[in-house]
Amino acid sequence: MVTRRAFIEKPTPVKFSPAIYGIFPKGIGEKIPHIGGYNLCYIKPGADLGIISLDKYKAPIMAFWQAGEGRALCYTGEADGKFTGPFGKWDKAGDIFAGAVRWVAKEQTGLPSDMLITKRLEKGILNIRLELDPERKKEIIKTLPVAIVLRSSPGKKPVTESKKMVWTSPDALELDLPVSGKEIVLPAIKIPDLDRVIRLSPSCLPYSPEYEPIPENAGKKELEKLSEITGGKQRADLGAIWDEMPVKSGLKEIGPLLALGAAIFFLLEIFERRTGFLANFTSKRNFKVKRKKSKDKKTKDHPARPGKEKHKKKTFEHSKRKEENPPIKPDATDALAKAKRIAKQRMKR
Repeated sequence: MVTRRAFIEKPTPVKFSPAIYGIFPKGIGEKIPHIGGYNLCYIKPGADLGIISLDKYKAPIMAFWQAGEGRALCYTGEADGKFTGPFGKWDKAGDIFAGAVRWVAKEQTGLPSDMLITKRLEKGILNIRLELDPERKKEIIKTLPVAIVLRSSPGKKPVTESKKMVWTSPDALELDLPVSGKEIVLPAIKIPDLDRVIRLSPSCLPYSPEYEPIPENAGKKELEKLSEITGGKQRADLGAIWDEMPVKSGLKEIGPLLALGAAIFFLLEIFERRTGFLANFTSKRNFKVKRKKSKDKKTKDHPARPGKEKHKKKTFEHSKRKEENPPIKPDATDALAKAKRIAKQRMKR
């Protein structure tokens, strides 16, 4: 490997591979002349082989691949010089080189010179932009272009959707398409005013969004922008926020509380009218207080007289005698006679 020369300096037969017709028309033919020499190398993983040598190395002469949103193409022979060989004199060699440049430049056919379609994949959003010449003499776009999007994910059936582009400025129309996971998005722009469909290259995320590198001080810049818009300021001490909060007065609805209080007083009033609980309770308490005061007053104003103890003894004996000899209850006839007398007196009135 070390002693082998990297450049082969002898004529080498070559041939087209089927992948070449993906970027060149089939009109270039099927046979290609010998080349005078080439740089010996190996195919890049993921690249498509366009022209291959027919010597023992089976080396790539032309290979192409997608490089992120761009394209790359490599021709290992000599384009013009001593080692170009018969290939340089071939009448279609110019078409091969011009077609390679057009493919790498992603030239879009079918669009007027005053229109351009660009696309950009950023933060999981595929932005498609149709730009018009600001110095155009007449309006080309009268009907909004439609993006026909084919979405394909591993293990799932492809899904097609259509979305209209919108004007973002007097000279540009845009459309944002979300791209997630391992999804591949293949958009095509249909322009009704030109009666053409412009097919764009497929797009996918280079890596999962959580692994996307964050620009330095990106969060600080966003906070500064938000602070400038809202009139905020930097706060290192969170506890000081409560001290600086403005005092605001507000109204509080007390109607429900007043209605509840009125209902409670209404029920208490009905309870008092039916039972008289509070009136009886207060009257008994006042009676006890008055009785106690009257007793205290009597003891202060009228001190005990001599001989009162004897009087107490007499009254005690008299009451004891009454208990021993209870009075005879009157008969029912006496009660009836008494009731008749009372009735006669009322009739006389």
